[in-house]
Amino acid sequence: IMNSQSISPALAEEPNDIEDIPKHKEDIAIDVFESIDLRVGRIVKAQSVPDPKNGNKPSRKYLNLIVDLGNEKRKIVTGLRPLYDVEEAIGKSVIVATNTEEEEILGLPSKGKVISATNYSKVPMPRTLKNILISGGPLPSGSQVKSL
Repeated sequence: IMNSQSISPALAEEPNDIEDIPKHKEDIAIDVFESIDLRVGRIVKAQSVPDPKNGNKPSRKYLNLIVDLGNEKRKIVTGLRPLYDVEEAIGKSVIVATNTEEEEILGLPSKGKVISATNYSKVPMPRTLKNILISGGPLPSGSQVKSL
């Protein structure tokens, strides 16, 4: 059990609006969790996505990516556009759930999900700022991400 003395001072001072943080989802079986194939991928190509609801102007939300997963390159449409311009996304290492069903986003096929986290603190960043979870270190594309 953690108490305020066991939390580092930096974390203890971080303001948080508890009412804004979504409730935890229902528990899942360990084998369901372990069935999610998480891999390190490197973004090798990024393109803006035309938004048909906005006169085919570039989407403010989505980027069409080619992600190198080590043994294949995969097309993934993801909501990274608010975080990165097309040029900035290229070369980033990201964590990808690779065994999701293919879906269509703004008319484009997408196979995989880039994993992100949302900051619900009002300080020091905007409260809805999302961060992609990047690999922590020099891991090659295709490296498997597992729980400990």
